[in-house]
Amino acid sequence: MPSYKDWLRASWDDYVRRWPTLMAVAGVGGAATLLGAFLPLLAALLASSMGVETWTAFGLGGSVALGVGFWLSTWTQAAILRAVVCDEGTAEALSRSWEMTSAFAWVLCLFMLAAGGGFYLLLVPGILLGVLFFFAPVYQMSGEAEGMRAMELSWARVRPRMGEAGLRLSAAGLITMAPSWIPFVGWLIAPFWSPFGIVASARLARDLRDAAPDAQPPRLGALVAGLSLVCALGVGLSCWGGLRAYSRLREAALSGNLFAAGLDQETGNALIAVLSGTASEGQRQKAFDFAVVRSSVIFTAP
Repeated sequence: MPSYKDWLRASWDDYVRRWPTLMAVAGVGGAATLLGAFLPLLAALLASSMGVETWTAFGLGGSVALGVGFWLSTWTQAAILRAVVCDEGTAEALSRSWEMTSAFAWVLCLFMLAAGGGFYLLLVPGILLGVLFFFAPVYQMSGEAEGMRAMELSWARVRPRMGEAGLRLSAAGLITMAPSWIPFVGWLIAPFWSPFGIVASARLARDLRDAAPDAQPPRLGALVAGLSLVCALGVGLSCWGGLRAYSRLREAALSGNLFAAGLDQETGNALIAVLSGTASEGQRQKAFDFAVVRSSVIFTAP
């Protein structure tokens, strides 16, 4: 492996040399993404003005805009990485990456599921797995491997040097974020400087390949599947916990409002149970009696 100094110097040289191409690819891809997301919303607006129900028009238009925007943004990321890894021009990187977008999206999903599962296993495994699988998208776009094989290849090349790879990735991330810390003008500089992180990561992936040209990727399908299951369960439990917390807060707020209106606790609990869909027959009857009494009071003639 090259020294830190040599790695940073090589990354800087690559960044300076490839910067015009990277900006062009990002500009074309970004414009296409914005246009692709805007046109369905414009069509929804026109349909709504012509009498189509607003919720229907914007529901369909928003769904199409979200899907198109996601696809085009993924294509843009793939094109930028392709331009860095394969040293291609703007047109070639954009055209070659278009047919690789679905495969690139798939390996990104595998990476996020595996790392996400690790983060649900008390954070540290997620950090380690993130480093081990980090270069899978790079090897995917370079054409060395695809899908799960790219994940396994990244694992095989990083594992013998995981500490060094993790430190260099951290250094690249800090250098990439540095302009954003500059007051007032940092947000202007950051977009033009951000490709350095991609270039440095691609250079590191190349160094890892050269350091272990004969690395034998292990079979990790079962591991990634298990981590994906953990991630899915973690997300599901997080959503369930959030909904439970919201329900309890809602019940507490409703309970406070009802009791503030002078209700006895039993009647208030019956009303809350009816609204929550958990009422017993007795609670439903009590809530019904309360509604009848209140209605008769409201509509009684003076």
